[in-house]
Amino acid sequence: MPRKPIEPGRWGQIRRREISPGVWRAQALYRDFTGVLHKYESRGPSGAAAQRRLEDRLHRASTDGTSGGGATITPESRMTVVFDQWVSEKQVEGQITPQSLATYLGVLERDLRPAFGALRVREVTPVAVNRVLMALSAARKFDTARQARNVLSQVMMMCVRYGAAPFNPVRDAVTVRKPRRDEVRALGLEDIALLRKAVREWEDRPALPRGRRNITLLPQIVDTMLGTGLRIGECLALREADLDLDAPVPTLTVTGTIVRVEGRLLRQSKPKSDTSRRTITLPAFVVAAITEALDLGLDGGPDDLVFPSTNATPRAPSRIRDQLRDAQAAIGTKVTPHDFRRTVATQVANSTTIANATALLGHADEGTTRAALCEADPRGAGPARSDRSAGHSGFGIRDGRCTEGGGTVMAEPTDFGWSRLVRHSVTVDVELRMAGRAGDAHPRPIQSGYRAQWDGLRYPDALLYRDVREAPLILASRTAVAAGEVAVARLYPIVLKEWEATAPGDRLVLVTAGSLKRLGEATVVAIHGLRPGGATASTGSLPEGKTE
Repeated sequence: MPRKPIEPGRWGQIRRREISPGVWRAQALYRDFTGVLHKYESRGPSGAAAQRRLEDRLHRASTDGTSGGGATITPESRMTVVFDQWVSEKQVEGQITPQSLATYLGVLERDLRPAFGALRVREVTPVAVNRVLMALSAARKFDTARQARNVLSQVMMMCVRYGAAPFNPVRDAVTVRKPRRDEVRALGLEDIALLRKAVREWEDRPALPRGRRNITLLPQIVDTMLGTGLRIGECLALREADLDLDAPVPTLTVTGTIVRVEGRLLRQSKPKSDTSRRTITLPAFVVAAITEALDLGLDGGPDDLVFPSTNATPRAPSRIRDQLRDAQAAIGTKVTPHDFRRTVATQVANSTTIANATALLGHADEGTTRAALCEADPRGAGPARSDRSAGHSGFGIRDGRCTEGGGTVMAEPTDFGWSRLVRHSVTVDVELRMAGRAGDAHPRPIQSGYRAQWDGLRYPDALLYRDVREAPLILASRTAVAAGEVAVARLYPIVLKEWEATAPGDRLVLVTAGSLKRLGEATVVAIHGLRPGGATASTGSLPEGKTE
């Protein structure tokens, strides 16, 4: 049977021999990480002393042969040594930001090293990982638990690469899920007007007798976040070079964020993620707010910040939160900067599409945006009502409504961005049944104002000639309809000619754009239009009308 070769980074049997009185020699073969064998020897006054000196040399050779000067990792290695090796590799790679590295080190020292440092690599099992993650979750430290799981997963993947672990035990451990928020806050028009007034009055308050009051730029920051949906760090990191206020369509580009590294506030030259780098069109009131901030002439520091502190340094996001809370003390509300972002997301998703809201917020996928959507409460700045059938009045959406027979309430089509595409008075009332069962996560809830695609299945055997038509819908007496639910809706055809053959009783299929995935079905109940002369009529088929 052939002899098993020495593994890379290891050595063979150590042999000792007395070569002269009082002089001993210890020898061993060492195989480096390229597979080449080397003969090492050391001498000492005794066999044990010579062996100790040789083992020290062999350990140094093994350590020097790994990346970053770290230790060789084996199933018997202590996790505290593995953690140090992982940190060394991360620092050598240079692929993560200083802020992320500081976060990783905090989780490592605070949570992972006390829990796993004394264990050997082979002793880190899914059971051991579960015990730590469940303890953090039980203490309601959900964000810490997710960070700990992420860091430990990277550490154990390194062990897999070194051959010290057969698989990543974190992969089979429990997935940490933060409980869903019971209520998500958005702001109504009255809330926004009240808040902006309170912020302006707080900014213009008299200075204290002992000195002059600092300029906080809070009104300008609040207006910018309300009109763009920026994260607070992105807003405070805006530079003059990121603005194009003199263009026919003013814009700003998100290129960075504010981070704290080793106790100092810095402008990081990249935003939270790759998708967060985006260009946003600015409404007039945001242009006015930014211009007002620039006209104050504050020193923007080396980055030419738009909203610098009076010391020419970046403003702290935590300080802005504190100032916003102080400004609301007189009106009794508790709005946070992130509520502005949710408000913008809700407005854009309701008036256009969820895809537009995702692009505006810089999210990686629509699921993240959908989790941030909410219903505005027109009665005050408190949390939004959880009742999905309640009336809706969101930021930038008008409050006008029309009442149909029987008390059915629908929003005016002028509430939505697609209203300019509808150049006629024809509408189609349908009974909509969503696919799936109540409580299903898919298909996703359809918001009132959704720019819907409808397949009449006029040519069911020819997929290339599907009868797909566009007609946004407005729901009656509710703002959304979910899987398995039934609702009454009014359709507003975009191209009238495509709907000429439609009649009461026809079946329509609600599909997604592009992939034509089935979301639900609808039955035509009635069709409303204008007869020659302008009288209102309900007909069995669509009348002639102006199209574009």
